[in-house]
Amino acid sequence: MAVFGPCGATDADLDRLVRSTGLRVLDMAATAWTGAYTLALDDGRGELTVWADPAGAAPVYITQADGTSVWASSALALASLIGAEPDEAWLAAHLAEPTAWVPGRSAWKGVEQVPPGHRWTANAHGASAFAPFWRAPRLAWGDAVQRLRDDLEDSVLIRVSGQAASSDLSGGLDSSTLAAIAATSGPVTGLTYHPKGRESGGDIDHARAVARAFPTIRHRFMPLGPEHLPFADLGSVPLTDTGAVGHRPRPTIRPTPLVGS
Repeated sequence: MAVFGPCGATDADLDRLVRSTGLRVLDMAATAWTGAYTLALDDGRGELTVWADPAGAAPVYITQADGTSVWASSALALASLIGAEPDEAWLAAHLAEPTAWVPGRSAWKGVEQVPPGHRWTANAHGASAFAPFWRAPRLAWGDAVQRLRDDLEDSVLIRVSGQAASSDLSGGLDSSTLAAIAATSGPVTGLTYHPKGRESGGDIDHARAVARAFPTIRHRFMPLGPEHLPFADLGSVPLTDTGAVGHRPRPTIRPTPLVGS
């Protein structure tokens, strides 16, 4: 078994998990710990199962290459493998709803994203299938608020503890909350983007107030001009992978056990 991405599981947790035999236990483990991670299990009998996190923060992609099923954490890596072109239908859907999952598609033709909250299983005979493993819990308001608080704190701290950290600090509620949580663990660089020539007023002042309240935040201002507008000078932008919320690990490609010549 392998775990990819930031995950709060300890070695002892993973040791117990890999010794379990029930699929339900593995399904629960895919969301049991803090972080945005992917579980992958080779059962030793020619069957591989990959669990895609419910939020899609650590997306998983699949394709067929020379009759073999291949999966990866990078749609671009698989597109390069099969020579795929951009999927314009996916792009249209993504522009309309950036956080939505598009069934059977990704940014590249012939590359499919595993549905968030589903596991994908491929066996030695070439068969593969999706199955849901997660369902949104129904919580009372107070319980949901506390759950969100705990998950936010744990998710930020697992990413910043013991390492250099940076955070958007726009002055809005979302970024200010995350920057403040990160600052409780150690130094964090807070980045405030603003129009060139304007360094006060509105959210800029709110960002300064947050930085003053947390001395471990090293506040940096990033002035933006017309050259920084969305879609400006696209020719100078390097080819990158599909965007996702949160940390993006280095692309990982893993062939299924049915790889063969």
